[in-house]
Amino acid sequence: MQSTNTDFSNTLSYAGIKSCIETGVVNSKNRNYLNVNFALFRILIPSLWSGMPDAPAVDLNSDANTQFVYQAYMLQNVFQPIGLNNIDCVPEVRMVSTLYYNVGNQNSGNGAYYFDWTAMAGGGGFFMTTIEMAAVNAYFEHSEVLLSQEQRDIMKENRIGLDQGIESMELHGEYYGKNGSISNSANQGVLIQIEMFPLNGIDCVVTMNTQGVTFKNTSLKRTIYEAYNDSWE
Repeated sequence: MQSTNTDFSNTLSYAGIKSCIETGVVNSKNRNYLNVNFALFRILIPSLWSGMPDAPAVDLNSDANTQFVYQAYMLQNVFQPIGLNNIDCVPEVRMVSTLYYNVGNQNSGNGAYYFDWTAMAGGGGFFMTTIEMAAVNAYFEHSEVLLSQEQRDIMKENRIGLDQGIESMELHGEYYGKNGSISNSANQGVLIQIEMFPLNGIDCVVTMNTQGVTFKNTSLKRTIYEAYNDSWE
């Protein structure tokens, strides 16, 4: 698909998704990560759900309706079953919201405030605390509330929705995880890493509201791997 990983208000909008689909595949031989491929779930999930018994009707030509049905599905099938009833794509008001920084920011009042992501969601966009993210991961990894064991095994075997591992650092079984990162033109943003270490049932969720940090082991993911491996000594 032809798109970019910038200008999200346009590239991840309904019109941006439509334009990307109409353009079609422009390079079928090389992998190219694009957020728009995940924003497509905002349309795809309502479309699939509408064919299920007792599902709400959906107007696939309506940006507002697909947004509403997508969030309704996520609430009913992901968040509410594990007790998270107030997750959405709208942040708290700036006065009480966590702001985002670049490591060089000296004035805490200069933090960036990320606005409503309802019209851009699909690959992300839900405002959650670290504990809430950890809860989703825990129910995914240690129960069958969200997925069956068979479904979880398929996801892990094929790394569906999961990042590639670092084989040279995986000293105690296979490690599974997913990162998240976003920043503005001033490199103010958030950095997230979720990791699962199935051999002994340890999970780790780290959220940083600052970009530009220099890690001892080049990345947050490698730093977590190293800490886990060191704990065995």
